[in-house]
Amino acid sequence: MSHPTYLSDLPLELHLQILGCFRGDKRTLHACALTCKLWHELAQRTLYDSVQVDAKNTTAFRYAVDLRPQLTNHIRELTLSAVPRLTNPPSKLHTPKVQLLRLVGMDMSHPWVKAVIAACKLSVQMLSLRDCFTGDLETFLAFLQEMPYLRNIELEHA
Repeated sequence: MSHPTYLSDLPLELHLQILGCFRGDKRTLHACALTCKLWHELAQRTLYDSVQVDAKNTTAFRYAVDLRPQLTNHIRELTLSAVPRLTNPPSKLHTPKVQLLRLVGMDMSHPWVKAVIAACKLSVQMLSLRDCFTGDLETFLAFLQEMPYLRNIELEHA
């Protein structure tokens, strides 16, 4: 039996398991992405698996998406948390694999909410709303109907 002598000789599943151990540790995953070409794409998959956009990182997220729109293909969980209205959503927002969408402190008519729903409405299966608001019940129901594969809704008011 021969032993792998190069990192690239290891099975892909092993690379993914190694990087999966760092899920949630953005600093380490970023370092892994910069370590070698083989891990660059794999680490980015893990880095962008779960994304939170808030007042602190709205501009950075928008810049990253405009620069490299393919990164949004990795997002499975997306959280919008009190995103300021002054910043427009990315023009190339394409999030076809978002399964869990969390909205925190958002107005349903917010441009970011509309852009995200337009981009991922066919993939969202779980929706979490915390301290969100809308004009009326009809608007809220129309919002929910935009997501045909929605299975679970979690509503919370702090």
